[in-house]
This record gives sequence, structure tokens and C-alpha cells, in this order.
Amino acid sequence: MIAREERVPRRLRRVALPIGIILLAIVILVPLTSTDTAQQAGLPLLADKLWFRIATTVAMFVVMASAWNIIGGLTGYASFGNVAFFGIGAYTVGVLVSNRGWPFPLALLAA
Repeated sequence: MIAREERVPRRLRRVALPIGIILLAIVILVPLTSTDTAQQAGLPLLADKLWFRIATTVAMFVVMASAWNIIGGLTGYASFGNVAFFGIGAYTVGVLVSNRGWPFPLALLAA
């Protein structure tokens, strides 16, 4: 049996898990920010614009499905507010990148 002092405190586990998930998401999604970044990261498949578009679309749907699973599946609460926020954010990023000439990562943070 492990002594009480040797166990990882609950508060540390509660903080470490979300931070780990966020860092993992950053490592996975950074190559999806541009084809140049993907090529520098050693992902030649994502350097092609077709596969880049497919990968970003899949990533968006994964995020949307995960959010729907948390809201609709685990809690049983049918709410479409998260879908509206997803759409507004996507529209804002599109306008900032195409009309205003902002770089994609900065527009993503602004949305």
C-alpha cells in the first residue's frame, strides 16, 4: 500500500490533466496552421493543400463532436448554443483572414 505522502495530491492531478490535454492539442494542431509549418514539422502529406484542407476539416469536426458528446451525451442536455458559438467563431476567423489579411493563428485567438 502506498503511504499517503507518496500519492499525487488530488489538486495536482486535477490541474495536470487539463494542462496535459491542452499541450497535446497544441502539439497536434500547430502543424495544421499552415502548409509551411506542416512542411517544417516533417509532415509532407499536410504540405499538400488538398490534404491540408481535409486534415483541418476533420480536426474541426472532431472538436465539434467532442463538444456535442460532453453536452448532449454525458449530461443529457440538448443545447445548440455551442453549435452557434462554433459557427460564429468560424465565420469570424474567415472574415479576419480573408478580408482583413490577419494571419490564421492570430485570427483564431481573436475569435
